[in-house]
Amino acid sequence: MTRYLPPCTVALALCLLTACAQTQDATALESSTPTELAPSALLPTPYTAEQIRDANPPGTRLRFLLTTPDQPGMLQTFRWIGGDETMSVLESTVAPADGSADGTTQVSESKWAELRDHAAFPAVATVRGEGPCQVGAGWFDCLTYVVTDAAVDPPVVNHFYFARGRPGPPVLLYAEQNGREVFRMELIEDSR
Repeated sequence: MTRYLPPCTVALALCLLTACAQTQDATALESSTPTELAPSALLPTPYTAEQIRDANPPGTRLRFLLTTPDQPGMLQTFRWIGGDETMSVLESTVAPADGSADGTTQVSESKWAELRDHAAFPAVATVRGEGPCQVGAGWFDCLTYVVTDAAVDPPVVNHFYFARGRPGPPVLLYAEQNGREVFRMELIEDSR
């Protein structure tokens, strides 16, 4: 049985960075290397909470194209509309990419540390690397995380590309199942 990841579910769960988030001491993560972590531990996140906060002041807008093989494309726009040292206020709008309908907008508040922790992936299920990435918004030098979700059958392999120097959501995320791409989220516009 093929399990597809609905774009809105994945994008909202990612809201800024995605899945597999668990609570753990961030200082220990940032100062550890993967070989020093216990099997149940998490890899270091690509950015600190402070880096995400500083890179996304109110007014920052990021637009992503969300696609699946069997559904029309969707646009998701994130716009920071407020916040302070510890909290982020984010507006998220999802609309059909073809402009056939108005989007739906939600406003949410999150701690910057919660946004950082969306990219805290389990070491035993993740391969971390580096590499270039081209998306609609341009070329980026990235930290990559390939995360295998074996809790579903067949497993889903999620590929995250976090741009160096652009703290926030991945500039590219795509999911594969049975060697077939089942979801893609790519940055197409960045107001920074």
